[in-house]
Amino acid sequence: MPTGSYVTLDLQDGTELGRGASLEVGANNLTDTDYVNHLNASNPYSGMPIPEPGRVVSTTLMISL
Repeated sequence: MPTGSYVTLDLQDGTELGRGASLEVGANNLTDTDYVNHLNASNPYSGMPIPEPGRVVSTTLMISL
């Protein structure tokens, strides 16, 4: 069974803070689209496919020593 089509909107940006430090900010699945990849595991109790996570927001601070 193939995966049905879906579209997600992701945003990512970053900036150099100086002295070997940078900050990155991102948001995946910004529109909180509900979708299931056919390769995902199924819930062992109901047999229903497990959907992908909804909106995910992340920040990363990188420092080079």
